[in-house]
Amino acid sequence: MKAACLPEPAQYWASSAQSNLLTSDWPIDAELHDPATGTRVWREIAQTQGHAFIQRNLAEHLAHRIELYRDGTCATRDTVRHAFTKIRERKFFEIYK
Repeated sequence: MKAACLPEPAQYWASSAQSNLLTSDWPIDAELHDPATGTRVWREIAQTQGHAFIQRNLAEHLAHRIELYRDGTCATRDTVRHAFTKIRERKFFEIYK
């Protein structure tokens, strides 16, 4: 299954047999400040032909507690959540198509 993982699981791509559907392995707001990079990644998200796995929890806290992402925390995550259809929800990810 083709999939994109957003926004923070860059380490997934280091061991995945599948290449990332996006040219950014870490498409968080701080990484997309360059207009060319941001435009490219937004275009790739819009053209995704597959599934998007969206983190439900902030990665920085997972070792100690589960803290859910809130809307407005990450633009790429918010974009997918509002533009795609959620087909499944798991403890750590929401799956969109």
